[in-house]
Amino acid sequence: MAIRGGSRRTRPTSNRGHELLETALGDLDVLGTLDEGLEYSDLLPDAVTIDIDGMPLRVLSLRRLIEIKEKAGRPKDLAVLPVLRSTLDRIGKG
Repeated sequence: MAIRGGSRRTRPTSNRGHELLETALGDLDVLGTLDEGLEYSDLLPDAVTIDIDGMPLRVLSLRRLIEIKEKAGRPKDLAVLPVLRSTLDRIGKG
């Protein structure tokens, strides 16, 4: 794992900052906080567990991710909202 855009190898740390990493599987953005300082423990009630090759992984629910991106209001967040909403609709229709 390396810091994105650099050659220095690193291990993830536990802090409130953001780390932009490059991994063998692609880019990984590690965010220490979201939505005005919410931490991991604050977001757990809105997390769902998915299975990746037999490994459980907690991810933020689409509904909560949409709320956070709407509130952020940045162009890159607003641009992805139609895709996220469409995905949520398709999941809801089962």
